[in-house]
Amino acid sequence: MAFIECNFFSETLQRTVTFNAIIPADKGLFADRREAPTGFDSTRSHRPQNFKTLYLLHGGLGNHTDWVNGTRIHMWAQEKDLAVIMPAGDNRSWIDDPSGSALLGQYGQYVGRELVQFTRNTFPLSPRREDTFVAGLSMGGFGALVNGLRFPEVFSRIAALSPGLLYGDLIPGYDDLPNEDLSFAFGDSYRDDLRRVLGNLDAVVGSNRDYKGMLATLKRTGADIPGIFLACGESDIILNRSQDFHRYLNKLEVDHHYEEGPGGHDWTFWDGAIKKVLDWLPLSETAQDGRHSGNVVVSRAS
Repeated sequence: MAFIECNFFSETLQRTVTFNAIIPADKGLFADRREAPTGFDSTRSHRPQNFKTLYLLHGGLGNHTDWVNGTRIHMWAQEKDLAVIMPAGDNRSWIDDPSGSALLGQYGQYVGRELVQFTRNTFPLSPRREDTFVAGLSMGGFGALVNGLRFPEVFSRIAALSPGLLYGDLIPGYDDLPNEDLSFAFGDSYRDDLRRVLGNLDAVVGSNRDYKGMLATLKRTGADIPGIFLACGESDIILNRSQDFHRYLNKLEVDHHYEEGPGGHDWTFWDGAIKKVLDWLPLSETAQDGRHSGNVVVSRAS
């Protein structure tokens, strides 16, 4: 399993960006460990098959290292032959800057187009929609939803863990929930900060930031809707946002997986939840773990 930190110049963000990649391309697979390894075998093809890929987005205040530091995603990706791409999205909610400024960042186009194209050109990743997934937590859960629904031709599955679906606090009538004061959790300026990221609130509905609107359009037009996995901790302060979206999905009769479980807005919950996401994704059931420091003996001789 290769773990790579990559830097490249992004056209959509107009700066050098960083992402981490887990690529299961270097597994030391041996059918029989009775004989010691003889070293590099130049006669064996070391070009792996194209891997299914999960684009995994961090939450607010985080960066491209969060998922590896906070969960066991590295181990589980290796077990399932899954490539995982973990970009850095700053605190921009993974959406295009509403002003259209390239210098301020077109994060939606970065996730849904440029990053996918760059990583497919660089690593042995499958180009197929059915092999390409997006997921995230909190701010990244919101980003996974809006970009998965904005680019349904790219992503076949979306997983949103404790997604920061806070539009109801800013846009009257967007959901059926009371207008809550969440400043105790996000700081006194969180509403102003969200307005800066979202732009003109009157222009959100019907835009590529409107996850409910995009979903309704896909449903109405008969387009392929990505599979949706939605999960949140029972003690999460924004659990009601996930519950509201779950009701909306049911209202539209959109098939999806929804669950609540013990935990809050924290890594303990997300570590368990991302394992469930990987079990939900259409991944290989016969993937073979590789030989590494945590798995010295791959197989036992009969």
